[in-house]
Amino acid sequence: MTSQTGETVTLETLRGRTWVMASIFTTCAGPCPRITAAMSDVARRIEGTGAHLVSITIDPARDHPARLASYAEAYGADPERWTFLTGEEEAIHALVRGGFKMPVARLDEPHPETGDLLTHDRRLAVIDARGRIRGWYDSEDRDELALLVERVKFLEGSAVD
Repeated sequence: MTSQTGETVTLETLRGRTWVMASIFTTCAGPCPRITAAMSDVARRIEGTGAHLVSITIDPARDHPARLASYAEAYGADPERWTFLTGEEEAIHALVRGGFKMPVARLDEPHPETGDLLTHDRRLAVIDARGRIRGWYDSEDRDELALLVERVKFLEGSAVD
């Protein structure tokens, strides 16, 4: 995949550190702004750890690196700690579904509430340094976000995975 800065990023690139993953798209009229705000809050709360944040667009046809860079900037995302990724839609959807075990789909008709043609999970996934999923957390639930932050800090401070 390609980051908002134009760099190539692979799952191998992310190995060796804990990271938090979200799926979003920049034109989302539904939960994406809240998901990204939650990620911003998580970034603030895990500052000082080596943990990284990754937001993967599920609408790569529109979300090219420059658009992702603008979106990231609007949320105050530090590109050293928070990567926004784009790539081929089929590969991204397969990764989100198969790799992260989170739903994502292109709809036949616009969503009745948002008008969006894409739908996805609003949960955040925590991935450990070995690339294993260590939990999913509802981005709109304060208690779950607190647990996510605790998990990240534990994984970052733990000698045993």
